[in-house]
Amino acid sequence: MIFSLLFWNEPSPSEHLASVRTTIKAATLETWLNQSVVQNPNTTGAVALVDVPGQIDWLAAVGSEDTGQQLKMTRNSRFAFSTLAEPMIATLVLQLVENNKLSLQEPVCNYLDEHLLDLLTDGYGRELTILQLLNHNSGICDYRNLPGTEAPVDLMELIQACLEHGNPKAAPGTECSPVATNYALLGLVLEAVEGVHVRELLQRRILNPLGMHQTEIGVDPILGMEGTVADLRRFLHALASGILLQSDTTLQQRLSASCGSYGLGIQHFGLDSHMGKVWGAIGTNPEFSIYMMYAEKYDAILVYGARHFYGPLHYPRFFSDLVLNHLTL
Repeated sequence: MIFSLLFWNEPSPSEHLASVRTTIKAATLETWLNQSVVQNPNTTGAVALVDVPGQIDWLAAVGSEDTGQQLKMTRNSRFAFSTLAEPMIATLVLQLVENNKLSLQEPVCNYLDEHLLDLLTDGYGRELTILQLLNHNSGICDYRNLPGTEAPVDLMELIQACLEHGNPKAAPGTECSPVATNYALLGLVLEAVEGVHVRELLQRRILNPLGMHQTEIGVDPILGMEGTVADLRRFLHALASGILLQSDTTLQQRLSASCGSYGLGIQHFGLDSHMGKVWGAIGTNPEFSIYMMYAEKYDAILVYGARHFYGPLHYPRFFSDLVLNHLTL
């Protein structure tokens, strides 16, 4: 299976694959990609990928990477992954769970300083669990946009910004809110258990085995990772195929959202009688918007990245909604 993934052979059909064949064409996808840029006035360019096994394998780019239109967007253009790194961090955690090195229900204070966790949770440090960090219901503040996080030296510096400039949002387990600090803490847990930096774990267990050679990890492995749309396809395919986890039960557990639309590092985009489960992740920052989606019923992968300025995309899922709606026809 790993060999098939690395050399782009067609994967085996999924048991969820729909019996009907899509009539989607490359020319149609190119039109929609252009429309996705035009309908967002602050977007300069985008790259999109659609992979429906045995039917279409399409990757294209449109527009430019800068406002002056001097640098053309290409299929190998790189995007900041932002929170799309979270499913990768979560996968590392679940690998440790499968190897009995971690338990989802155990307290985070088994690995990190309890006093530090008390400060982050307003006294609930002993109650905070690994599962609550994974599912974004820890109640901890978000380090994004706080002073001191512009050029972090390490993960602990990001945590320190929350201590100095942020306040807990709620008690652990009471509210669901996507917070990058949760995954910074999970990175520290991974380092405590494995004894090596989380960047090395990501490189050794995910990027290198999957051939994600166009992806780089910054000082902040959660928000500082960047790479190509094609690399994200490699990761999502491996995740959906069960390559990264030993047990199908583990995969199904993370696909059962337990806190709003979040479940063990995966975001759920809805379920209806026509489409079935659609899951993946969305990441945004002031200059990039990117998402990856997997439609189980059709074994289809969609990845989309856009470069924009002066604010987020008005409708970042414009392209994916067109593709997903077409698959159900």
